[in-house]
Amino acid sequence: NNGNYSPRLKKKIYDNPQVGCINGLAVYGPNLGTVLDIEVSAVHAAKGKGVITVTGIVDEEEIGG
Repeated sequence: NNGNYSPRLKKKIYDNPQVGCINGLAVYGPNLGTVLDIEVSAVHAAKGKGVITVTGIVDEEEIGG
């Protein structure tokens, strides 16, 4: 018997909120998805001088390109 099985990973979603941490959802194939750990930080910037920096792997369609 040789099935086309994929392991199911279980991620822990915390009951209590944590500052700078959220959960995201991702689709990565037909009928496949996962929970993403997303972390953010912010620092004060002068008016009109703020920037957004995205790190990691980001697909073009995810940023509206």
